[in-house]
Amino acid sequence: MILQAFCLFLAFLHQDTSASTSECDSSKQLVVAVLPDNEYYKNSFPDIEYFIEQMAQGTRGLDHFIVLYSEDWDNEFYEQGYDSVYGEKRSIFGLPFGDNTLRIVSNYNLDLWARDFGLVVPAEQVKFTYLPEYLKPKDAEFSDAQFNGLLKNLGIKVTHSDIVLDGGNVVDNNWDKAIISERILEENKGKTKQELKIALENLLNMSIAFIADPDDTTGHSDGIVSFIEDDVVLIGDYNDPEYYTDVENSIKTAYPDVKIVRLGCKVATSSATSDKNWRGFSSAVGSYVNILVTNNAAYVPQFGKPKCDKKALDLVKANTDKTVVPIDTSKLSHMGGSVRCMTYQVETCNPVAKRLLKEARRMMNGD
Repeated sequence: MILQAFCLFLAFLHQDTSASTSECDSSKQLVVAVLPDNEYYKNSFPDIEYFIEQMAQGTRGLDHFIVLYSEDWDNEFYEQGYDSVYGEKRSIFGLPFGDNTLRIVSNYNLDLWARDFGLVVPAEQVKFTYLPEYLKPKDAEFSDAQFNGLLKNLGIKVTHSDIVLDGGNVVDNNWDKAIISERILEENKGKTKQELKIALENLLNMSIAFIADPDDTTGHSDGIVSFIEDDVVLIGDYNDPEYYTDVENSIKTAYPDVKIVRLGCKVATSSATSDKNWRGFSSAVGSYVNILVTNNAAYVPQFGKPKCDKKALDLVKANTDKTVVPIDTSKLSHMGGSVRCMTYQVETCNPVAKRLLKEARRMMNGD
């Protein structure tokens, strides 16, 4: 899929932009999301905007927040009727994303699912090869090349790997453990499981646990499990006892001291668009386990089902000391992803975050 030229719209909602770029707050992370302007997402623009607005507000005081968006976003799609959603045209600067707005102009094309083609593990920032079997090779290669081009243009140096692996298939505790589904074996047929395990452990500086492929469209582990603390793992219960037990046993074998919590998923819904495949992608409606977890917060997806939404929030709150923030993705998750899928994060003291911040301040000051 071909997207329009993008620029970075950085909504740092709670920091003094006059501070030295050499300073960083190690307690916070830098969360990245995308506001696409591609025809592919045209009907979902208001819902994507709403998601970004929630993230901008939800991260206030907890994490920094970056939104990637196109310089053409204000013009091209308003002309195609997007303004009718609001009754009047609004520029990107009028959108309710928060204060202290910074921007970086870029000519590289990015997609909505920032987690998958983005950088993996907040502290390490590894870039794997983005070539999933559920996408046409030309589309995946384009997205991968565009993101790599953006990194190069900004002078951001990260570790690159020829291992084919989506960010959505790496669920880590940002310390010493990461869980990956065996879909990676299908996408790296020339490598054995043991070879991949050794390579990944060296790249990520973590112990790797493999779980069975969920056999959905993407095969991502972040639709199945979530670390909400260094030693607490949520496992999504999709009413498949055999698969749940298999996942639980794999994690217990790899990490005997980890606490495992069962998280109910897949709420009942009468909405046709919530359950059917969206352009070939399995619905993520009801997948409460797709949580964005940072040092300070757990951003938990909500699906407009009050009873189930509250149950999931209460369960997460009971098992973490982090601030638990509800994020409504009820209008987007039928497309196959949720909060974690549409974001990725960087440790604020990591050189990647420092470079983004430095460039944003440079452009803000008109240098």
